[in-house]
Amino acid sequence: MRKTRHITTLGAAATALALLLTGCGGSDDKTDAESTTTGETTAAGPTETGGDGGETGGETAAGEGQYGGDLVMVREGDATTLLPTGSPLNRDIWIDELIYEPLLAPSADGKSLEPLLAESYESNDDATVWTFHLREGLTFHDGTPVTAADAKFSIETASDPETPFGFVNDAIVSVEAPDDLTVVITTAQPWSPLPSDAAIFSNGVIPKDYGGKTAEEFGDHPIGTGPFMFESWDKGNELKLVRNPNYWREGLPYLDSVTFRTVPEENNRALQLQSGDAHINEFPAYSSLDGLASSSDLTATAFNSSRTDFLAYNVTRSPTDDVHLRRALGYAIDREALNDAVLYGYGTPGTAYINPALWGHYAELDAITYDVEKAKEELAQSSMADGGTLSVIVESGAPNEMTVAQVLQENFAAIGIELQIDQVDGGALYDVLASKNYDMVILYCTTDIIDPDQMIRFIGDVDGGYNAMYSWYHSDELVALADEAATINDQAQRKALYDQIQTIFNDDQPVSTLFYSPAVYSYTTKLHNFSVLPTGNYMLTEAWLEQ
Repeated sequence: MRKTRHITTLGAAATALALLLTGCGGSDDKTDAESTTTGETTAAGPTETGGDGGETGGETAAGEGQYGGDLVMVREGDATTLLPTGSPLNRDIWIDELIYEPLLAPSADGKSLEPLLAESYESNDDATVWTFHLREGLTFHDGTPVTAADAKFSIETASDPETPFGFVNDAIVSVEAPDDLTVVITTAQPWSPLPSDAAIFSNGVIPKDYGGKTAEEFGDHPIGTGPFMFESWDKGNELKLVRNPNYWREGLPYLDSVTFRTVPEENNRALQLQSGDAHINEFPAYSSLDGLASSSDLTATAFNSSRTDFLAYNVTRSPTDDVHLRRALGYAIDREALNDAVLYGYGTPGTAYINPALWGHYAELDAITYDVEKAKEELAQSSMADGGTLSVIVESGAPNEMTVAQVLQENFAAIGIELQIDQVDGGALYDVLASKNYDMVILYCTTDIIDPDQMIRFIGDVDGGYNAMYSWYHSDELVALADEAATINDQAQRKALYDQIQTIFNDDQPVSTLFYSPAVYSYTTKLHNFSVLPTGNYMLTEAWLEQ
């Protein structure tokens, strides 16, 4: 079987509530649809067709794939909780999205929203009252009927400001269930992002009152409505989901099970894929992609992604509380070198903190980019004018992050700053960050909804769910502009406010945008219909394995 590597990249345009997938970036020697066997150029790229409920169709429609198969995905770290409101980590979220379903979902191409558990919805004239109509006959994995009371409980629980994504529901003042199939959400003021907010994973519908369990118990043994059901979890090793035989999308899914196996070391993940012990390697090293060209049994795809990688500065303590130092470091970063060294040319050097996948991206921003002379000028005005030592946290077992840190060492040395690299085990990482006892940390994020509002707050403000990428940054002006933008229906007016926000953030530089990267997965050619949305969701409902 011929093996083709799909190279796809991101672009942006102002289309309402849209993620637009257009070609941009990439290195000169890697073109879209480049063959990895003979060097021929072929039409390539993930096939995406809208399925009922937002799943991709790809090569087959329901009823045309092969049933059966136990899919194994190897990944760097284990999940931490399966409570949909319990974690900001993608390693948890992407599993949650196979177990739980919200009212709506992004379409396969990310350009619109599609019905999921709600078959339709509408709002009043001033967009403050939103009415969602549930599908009839929905059941949870245990056979219990799904009602509007469950959706009410789920959305109210997800609105808790103490949860990582509670801020997404900030505008909601009430959720009502006037009958078993109707959910009515009222917002304090007109709120344009509400339909997109309703599609976030944390608003996934769970049984009212956790089905009689505590939240912690439910997070270890979850029940949802999704295509796969929880079966077992050997923490630190593997987590297994099995086919939901009563899934509301008749005839789906095809796979009998999906197992997420924790394999921290990249070479071991690659070996398990090559030996056939695994079917998908989540986030293989970019350096390994060309090596797959000699295999007729494996393929790799760079899926369109909203992923952005950042260097976050701890603004709560000296010396990184100094804006001139942060600007100096921002100017010292050679993002082209990072793209070459880390992404092997597959990514795009970063500018604005909002990813080009979102229509809110400010492409014309006068961004802080690589300029050694400006870096030295800013450093001269800082508390480290004579140079010194800073440290950066890198999660252990993450080769790409380590490469980023090593490039940053070279970049900062050019302006007299020595960078110390501190590796922290993934299980302890967020405890270390919560302590605020560090200078800098390398992190990344992806969007979970197709409206820019989430990322504007998630990255841009300490109260946005992720502590502003653990920079702990807050700007009253930025938050006021974000609140104003969310109440406006006019796309151009909202975009103008988001441009202002990105200018403020760029000037304050609590976080340096490093690069925008595709989501790369390597996998067996026996796997069909596997794809990944720009929001990061695994499309496994229609995926199938050749038997």
